[in-house]
Amino acid sequence: MDGLVRPDHPVPQGQVPIVNRRFISPGYFDSMEIPLLAGRDFKENDRENPRVVILSDKAAKAAFAEENPLGRALKHWGRNYTVVGIAADARINDLKRDAPIFYLPYWDFAPQSPVFMVRGSQTIQTLGPEMRQIIWGVDPNISIPTVVSLEAQVIESVATERFQTIILSGFGIAALLLAVLGIHGVLAYSVSQRTQELGIRIALGSNRAGLVRLVLVDASYPIVAGVVLGLLGAAAAARWVRSMLYETSAIDPWAIGLSLAVLLIAALSASLLPVCKAASVDPMQALRNE
Repeated sequence: MDGLVRPDHPVPQGQVPIVNRRFISPGYFDSMEIPLLAGRDFKENDRENPRVVILSDKAAKAAFAEENPLGRALKHWGRNYTVVGIAADARINDLKRDAPIFYLPYWDFAPQSPVFMVRGSQTIQTLGPEMRQIIWGVDPNISIPTVVSLEAQVIESVATERFQTIILSGFGIAALLLAVLGIHGVLAYSVSQRTQELGIRIALGSNRAGLVRLVLVDASYPIVAGVVLGLLGAAAAARWVRSMLYETSAIDPWAIGLSLAVLLIAALSASLLPVCKAASVDPMQALRNE
């Protein structure tokens, strides 16, 4: 992390914008598909004048607000740099946020452990050995610890979130099964307690469709209450869930609607056996039991 210091606009030490530093070569933005919003990319002839810099959009706004940063000076490590380009923000550190980035040409201060970003149509299994051979052709003593695809890096970066999602999904499925069993058990017990009542209703002329409707209406009250409490709980947990999401709203109407549909279908499925039992009550047998 470094501070963006403007020689023409000094600010107190605690108010200096903090940015991430990256050393790149020409063509980096094309390879990473990061568009340039203004100015230009680094060029090979910049080696003759290496004191040039490209800012991400967020870094440019942090240092220059609404001013045009192109051609302006920035001070870094006691050296003055000229802003030659503005790049779009990119999630380089992680997928959850796009940090302000301060891009420098790698020849200005070559890193001890460089990272090569190579884009091609071949798979990593084919491209990896070719990359190693090309690098070793320049210096056979160079150690190349890993060659991984960008997709693999992204998957690795969200491994914790993926594990948490699997755990939460498992709890959700278990809760749904328990809810289905609970609804079935409560309704089955309710129907068994009302066998005589249902038999009398049939004997007095009530049709079976009316009995089914009666049982379902009685079952709907706890289900609706559970749905309302669940929505309130989901709204309360939205702030915590938001930290685990990537480019997804914590309150997604489609996701909530689908969840409600699944719960209602599960509740209806759990009600089928008790409802069928209610509809098949024999009035004579019910009256004898009474």
